[in-house]
Amino acid sequence: MQALLTPNRQEAYFLRLNGYSSAAENQLIRLYEAARQSGVIMEGKIPNPTDANLAYYNEMLGMDFRLEIPFIAGNMGKWLPRMNHTQQQGMAQALFDTLKKMELAGKTLGMLKNAYTRFMCWLYFKFERVAVKLGSGNIPLVLYQGEMTAFELNFFTILCNAGCDILFIQCGGDDAYLKLDPRGEYSDLVQLPGARPFPAGFSVNALYKEHVNRQMAMQRPVSSNPSGGVNLQRPGTAPASGGVNLQRPGAAPASGGVNLQRPGAAPASGGVNLQRPGTAAPVPAPPPQPRVNIQRTAPQPMNRPPVAPPQRPVAAPTSAIPPRPAQPIREQPLQIPRTEYVICPNAWMDGGNTFENIVTPCGGRGTDEKLIYTCFLRMEGVEDKLTYPNELLQMHLRLKEGGRKTLILEEGIAPPTSDEIAQIRRQNYPTINTAINHLADNFRGGVALGLQNLAVKAFMEVLEEESKKPGVNVNKIVNTAVYLLCWFKRYYPALLEGWQPKKLGCLIHLGPCKGEREALFLRMMAKLPVDVIILCPNLEEACILQDPMLFVQKFAESLVIRHLPRENGQVRINTAASNAEHDLDSTLYHNTGLYRDRQFDVAQALLLDSTYEEISLYWDQELKYRPGFNTVNETVMLPVLFAQVSGIKNGDQRTYWQSVKKLMTPNAHVIKGFPFYHPVGTDFTASSVVEFFRNGKIQREKIKNHRNYPFALFRAEVQEHIFNKLQTLIDQRMIRGTFENGTEYQIVATILNLKKELIRMIQQFDFTKKNPKVLCINTGETAASKEDAIILAFLHLVGFDVVCFVPTGYQCLGQWYNTSPLVEHQIGDYVYDLTIPDLNNIVIQNPNGWNIFRRGR
Repeated sequence: MQALLTPNRQEAYFLRLNGYSSAAENQLIRLYEAARQSGVIMEGKIPNPTDANLAYYNEMLGMDFRLEIPFIAGNMGKWLPRMNHTQQQGMAQALFDTLKKMELAGKTLGMLKNAYTRFMCWLYFKFERVAVKLGSGNIPLVLYQGEMTAFELNFFTILCNAGCDILFIQCGGDDAYLKLDPRGEYSDLVQLPGARPFPAGFSVNALYKEHVNRQMAMQRPVSSNPSGGVNLQRPGTAPASGGVNLQRPGAAPASGGVNLQRPGAAPASGGVNLQRPGTAAPVPAPPPQPRVNIQRTAPQPMNRPPVAPPQRPVAAPTSAIPPRPAQPIREQPLQIPRTEYVICPNAWMDGGNTFENIVTPCGGRGTDEKLIYTCFLRMEGVEDKLTYPNELLQMHLRLKEGGRKTLILEEGIAPPTSDEIAQIRRQNYPTINTAINHLADNFRGGVALGLQNLAVKAFMEVLEEESKKPGVNVNKIVNTAVYLLCWFKRYYPALLEGWQPKKLGCLIHLGPCKGEREALFLRMMAKLPVDVIILCPNLEEACILQDPMLFVQKFAESLVIRHLPRENGQVRINTAASNAEHDLDSTLYHNTGLYRDRQFDVAQALLLDSTYEEISLYWDQELKYRPGFNTVNETVMLPVLFAQVSGIKNGDQRTYWQSVKKLMTPNAHVIKGFPFYHPVGTDFTASSVVEFFRNGKIQREKIKNHRNYPFALFRAEVQEHIFNKLQTLIDQRMIRGTFENGTEYQIVATILNLKKELIRMIQQFDFTKKNPKVLCINTGETAASKEDAIILAFLHLVGFDVVCFVPTGYQCLGQWYNTSPLVEHQIGDYVYDLTIPDLNNIVIQNPNGWNIFRRGR
């Protein structure tokens, strides 16, 4: 352990201590002090990241993961901005090396991603003060007492490889550790001469506190008078050495004392005789003399050693002072700056045409030079459906003619990217106000000088209001502040770059605010020289933004507009009949159970767990009549069948084939025998689609831009539905081997190679009508291929009914699913070596044979 106390080292050590001795005790105390000053002390396990920790990690870095040093180093710079470039590169290399060893040991990509996320959270939330000291000349130390887990061993190995000392105190001996590291290749065992097992209940924290208490006891004052003090006592008693004895004349002081007595009296040996100047040397038995009058005059020099001043109890050295109890951190006030100008929203408006007020130049809104007259308003609904689009166009054109900087947001505000977040200077903060004050410094530089104080003031005011809400903590405020700063930097060039007094930007938000941070950003912008206009023509969409300064104008008519017209050719004028038809649609097809054609674009499949007899009842029925069908937030819940029918009831093959024939409806695709997928001659292979799937996400634009993209002619909504279900199939890990052996790429390739017949059935699918079907018949000894299982699972998620008839009872598909989505119906005896008849020639003699109240024929 002495190596850990050696200064100016270049190499970091990972040591483990199993025994105890008096020498080890002294070294442990010194190491504890070193870790307390420039490291981390931890007893017990490192706590797992909390939900709040993971949420913050997700906001800052997202959930992407690649086992590549550039990716890890880039995230390290965003996640731990206080580390310098060298520290980030060293930590990234150490983290990569450990994850690579885990991969070679058989860990899957999902396991590596989980470990990476855990290690990053530990670095930020528990060991950040160690990370920022790596390579600084003073090697930081982590002193850990407990039983180490595999994750902790890997994490401490990363820290050690990055340049941090680790001392692992294991009171229970080495057996538990050697189960993790049998050959002891990650750490070195400390061999102490005469070492004995740790005493029961040993704690390094308690050891250090006991040491501190001993040090404090040694520094306390004793009851006797210390050397150099003044001894006020009765005459004739001897004071301590070096003291001053104030006593009656004639009494002999102790050696070294000062005898204040009558002149002529002989002082004791070593005493100092204070008498009148010029008097003769003392003689034995002098006659009585007048007393010496001692006045408060300047002291005369005395020929004697200096008398030490009275001593006070000396405080223990800094290194021996125990940690003080945590004191509550006082909240500092917000440093809101004064501004030269005052924002005046809405007060100047005359109540006339709102569009006219918006385009009025700042100079025509008021005369007070210190006021900046702005608009902060929301228009709900439209006054006239026929003229509203043209009014929007004219407003936009007049803003451009007036030289106004204009920003139009039509699809809400996209969250900040990881690169944008990395540009925000931030650190750990003890209090909310400290965080706000420091984060406001991000407005310094790059912002017009006259605008900086306005921006800082607006930023602080909205966050101060936000901090007063219940349940708000420092992390939440910091996350919100980062969003506001990222958005401000993103939109500053379009709205405020080159700002001059009386020059107003105009921010037009088409559609309601649906997120709290988005609403907070618009409120902040309304405190700047910017007109903030929120247009909500569709009355069915609610806006959550609320502010005392917001002016709300409501109209009775409702109109759906997705894009703000910018040129004359973009204006679409609806006729009166067209508007009437839209009104009728909203009346007939809104929460009435009636649906127009292709009313919905988003659907979610629900597995319908039915009986065997119910399959024929639901098979040719519209989805809206099935149990579980619902529409929630413009999403259709589709109850669909995914079943395997095993065996033949009563061995009656004639009735069996008739029941199969009944399911051969016009919208059913029939598959005879497994495997049915044949990859020969297909356009996509697992190796050729690697670029289509990155970081756990389907790369939709790359797929769309491929020359052989099979869904290019579909409606955009259908394409998105296909991509959504493909992503769901991978995310749910339904297919065995997903994220383990490259199966995810095989899934992407298989779906891109779907038969044209199935693709057309997806295009034709209306979520509220009859859904498409797949009818599989497998009478042979062969099982389905992995591609077969992928296709059927995908079609199930899209909304198809899938039923497989397997008279042999073989588990043809289940082997490919992690958790089988199939509902299996055992209806009778297993029959082998059947030949599928010509189903087109089968005549159904008893059309009412299938009935839930009548079983069999």
